[in-house]
Amino acid sequence: MDVAINRLRTLDLALVSHTLLAGPLRGTKLYKLRLRCKNRELRPMLCRGPFGESRDYTLLLGAIEVGNRMKPPDAEDRAAKNRDLLIENPNWRERY
Repeated sequence: MDVAINRLRTLDLALVSHTLLAGPLRGTKLYKLRLRCKNRELRPMLCRGPFGESRDYTLLLGAIEVGNRMKPPDAEDRAAKNRDLLIENPNWRERY
């Protein structure tokens, strides 16, 4: 995960491969990082910004994809709520 996060930090969004980052998801401001493991796919949910440098990303929720199903099933909704909470409380944000 650290390698993927560092790639995002160094590349412009237009240069990021769709095999690494999917999004924005269905009219939202959310993205999902695509990380492969042995028998599952890690899908941390994140957004660009919402404040800071233009290349900053914010991790919003940890998710796993198994057989085209997200765990938790409401990962997008929960990540969107976490983004809204973060916008209301910017001092909660910490550097990774």
